[in-house]
Amino acid sequence: MSRTKKMTEKQHKEFIRLVKLLLHACRDCMRTRKEDTRNFRFNVNDGYYGEVHGMFRALEVLEYNSGVEYYHYTNDLDAWKHELEKQVLDEEGFYTRTHRCDFCTQHFGKDGAGRTRKDLVNV
Repeated sequence: MSRTKKMTEKQHKEFIRLVKLLLHACRDCMRTRKEDTRNFRFNVNDGYYGEVHGMFRALEVLEYNSGVEYYHYTNDLDAWKHELEKQVLDEEGFYTRTHRCDFCTQHFGKDGAGRTRKDLVNV
């Protein structure tokens, strides 16, 4: 029986930051390619999404779980990945159909609502 390793809280936060950055990049890339981001969550053929999947596979192979006891999905990496995807979609307004994402507008210069960095400055 193998023992699972746990991330430190710092590693856990950095992992979440990187995964969410890549998921936002996946959505931004879909918009750049003129894919309909109103009806599709993520494109599994996208390189950014593949990188996220690979990061979770690496945790599994290295026998890590999320490592923070208070986190709801401590021992279920697939559920954890799904929860981070949902957080990114919530931030983007996917479920409300606004597609307003301040993170994407700040970081990538645009969001799904057609806003640019200039629009954030003018608010």
